[in-house]
Amino acid sequence: MVSRYMVFASAGLWLALFVLSFVTYSTVEPTGDGFTRGMDRAGAVLAWQAGAMVAAVAAMVFTLRQKGPRGFGVSFAGLAPMVVMVLELIVVAALVIWVATRDPNERIERFYYPEGVPTQGAD
Repeated sequence: MVSRYMVFASAGLWLALFVLSFVTYSTVEPTGDGFTRGMDRAGAVLAWQAGAMVAAVAAMVFTLRQKGPRGFGVSFAGLAPMVVMVLELIVVAALVIWVATRDPNERIERFYYPEGVPTQGAD
């Protein structure tokens, strides 16, 4: 039988790893030159997020394997981490799809020239 303390422990571990991934991004010094500058920070965030995903899956499994009445607190602590991780994956996938389908020239004009592309000789 799975104890409710296992659910709370794995949910607490998830929360610690999830927060640590963002703290790591802000504290790790970017190294490298050019395109690769800061890639170690992204790798650190992804590593901590992968650990948080494992903890979220464990919390969900412990919650679903618990026999008898669970109560709202145990259900929330066990299933909320997985919901947050799935929503995070959906947001990242949507962002990647949005960036991949945008016209690069439109992005440059909109961000670098908010009032329109300047023409030569216009005073």
